[in-house]
Amino acid sequence: MICPNCKYQPGKGETFCRKCGAELVSALPVPKEAEPFAPVIPAGEQEMPEVPAEPAPEAAEEQRAPVLPNQQPRAPQPAAEPRKTATVALISVIATLVLVMGGVVTFLMLRGGAEKDDDTSSRRSEVFGEEELDTPSKAETETTTTAATTTTTTTTTTAKKTTKKTTAATTTTTTTTTAATQPPVTASVQTKPTLQTTSVRTEAYFPGYEEPTEDEDSVQIGDDVYLYVGYDYAEISGTGKMWDDQYIGSLLTEDVSTVFINEGVTSIGRNAFLDCENIERVYTSETLTEIGDSAFEGCSSLLHISLNDGLEIIGARAFSSCEKITNIYLADTVTSIGEYAFIDDHSLENVYLPAGIKTVPTCAFDCCYSLKEVYMPEGITEIGASAFNACRALELVDFPESLKTIREFAFYQCSSLTEIALPSSLRTLETGAFADCSALSSVFVPDGLKTLEEFTFGNCTALNEVYLPETVKTINGDPFYYNYNFTLYAPKKSVAAGWAAAHGIPTEAY
Repeated sequence: MICPNCKYQPGKGETFCRKCGAELVSALPVPKEAEPFAPVIPAGEQEMPEVPAEPAPEAAEEQRAPVLPNQQPRAPQPAAEPRKTATVALISVIATLVLVMGGVVTFLMLRGGAEKDDDTSSRRSEVFGEEELDTPSKAETETTTTAATTTTTTTTTTAKKTTKKTTAATTTTTTTTTAATQPPVTASVQTKPTLQTTSVRTEAYFPGYEEPTEDEDSVQIGDDVYLYVGYDYAEISGTGKMWDDQYIGSLLTEDVSTVFINEGVTSIGRNAFLDCENIERVYTSETLTEIGDSAFEGCSSLLHISLNDGLEIIGARAFSSCEKITNIYLADTVTSIGEYAFIDDHSLENVYLPAGIKTVPTCAFDCCYSLKEVYMPEGITEIGASAFNACRALELVDFPESLKTIREFAFYQCSSLTEIALPSSLRTLETGAFADCSALSSVFVPDGLKTLEEFTFGNCTALNEVYLPETVKTINGDPFYYNYNFTLYAPKKSVAAGWAAAHGIPTEAY
């Protein structure tokens, strides 16, 4: 031992210099590479070296001992080999767990997808009569899952540099073997299904139609009525009535454009084809007696419907908003038509009303903008309120001699109607019946009408001549709504002639 400052050599067992108090150091020779000792500092100016604080336990591995003046700083030593081995092992375990979990998730997803496909295929077969696609069995699914999992393991193992080459080679071999044993998954081609009934009008109306078979699925829509759906058509067969509110449109595909109501079916239920916008043609049989409320409402693509003899009842709004239909022939067996039955049929041009009805119902042909001609057979006694409201193209109306009542606004805003000849049987003509008929120029009211209501011919600005009979005893308000640019023909001393004179309307006796 020797003092680094004064070169004092102490006795055995001493650790500090007796002269200057410095800590003694080893007297071993300094290596050539070491730096020379620091210059001697007088004893008075010598400071005691600071004792470093004890490092925290968590930082003990990183904290180095203080370097003495005569010592060379030590370079950091590499981590011990056992620690490196433990880290690599931990990474390998984590990677293995991740791969195993990935395999399990893949297996569950494939199995769940297969079960979902089986359920979907069974439902489509039940509703539409389609053949189910061949799905792999449980064993095939497990084999496929094993192959997919092994392939994932192989790819990940190859990318990891820390995995041994022997493991990657072994995994690759296993993957190849498993994939080779996987059986191919095949799917049958979907064919056009046929139906389980015999159509009453197949070749006549639908060339190329295939005769149905007995093994097709169906959907029950009545006690003994069933729906069969083909590729681009549907048939309703059986016997008896269809249930109401079946909303068959939810069972039809977008390709279905034709519907056959076969012999034996007696009614089409309420809301049966509501808003089926793709249906273009409907064919019925003579056994059909009733069409329910809103049965074809909103079928905006409907072009043709055959209503054969035997039909008796057409429900309210049965054909409303069928915007493309142009002609409707109603057989004489029809005895009842519901309100709003043909409202908003904008393309309807001609209507032949059946002899079996007594009343044209309220708003039956309201807003049929293209309607030009209406033929009313004998037997009709009443035209309901707004029955032909806003039929802007209506030019001709043939009133039967059985007609007794025309309700309010029945022909309101029929702007193409030029003349009317009311029948002698007419007894009631209500408010606004022919108001706003801007092209109406001539009106003939025969004997029998007793009361003329207010605004009956209001705003008929093209009127030239009006014939009123002596039987008119009451005129309420102003039937012509201050439009007096016409000549009134009435018997002398009649109520009509007196009213005309009071309002300054030219009058001629007849």
